[in-house]
Amino acid sequence: MSHRHTAFLLAGSLWLAAACLAQGTLQVKQSAEPNLTEEQQKEFLLNAKVVGSKQSSKGITHPSDLTLSEGELTHLASFNTVDEHKEEMHFDDGHTELNFVDSYHYNIAAYELAKLVGMSDVIPVYVERQWNGKKGFSVLVHTQEVG
Repeated sequence: MSHRHTAFLLAGSLWLAAACLAQGTLQVKQSAEPNLTEEQQKEFLLNAKVVGSKQSSKGITHPSDLTLSEGELTHLASFNTVDEHKEEMHFDDGHTELNFVDSYHYNIAAYELAKLVGMSDVIPVYVERQWNGKKGFSVLVHTQEVG
């Protein structure tokens, strides 16, 4: 997939997510989470100490669930190091993709693109972080009730 195609795909996905939220098709009630600004979230994700970790049972890229703590604030975060590049990727449904790339960089890019187009409120804050000698993205895990 070309970089241009990826950028259009990300932009389209962000637009669709914003349209769904604007129409109220998904109503989410935030639980009693700390109310951090984007900048505070970035700083926390980048600098908080990892005080606990476990392999997530969710997702196909096997992220890690981290417990981050800094001062009085402790919060759950997801950490993913996927950075897969293949000339050919064969999928279970029979289709093949040439020049396949699945990378944590795309999540960070989607967040940065959302900021540029004024839609950072519809996508979580993603930062690049190093943990256990590996680079990946880190994002806060929000406990939500869908209603």
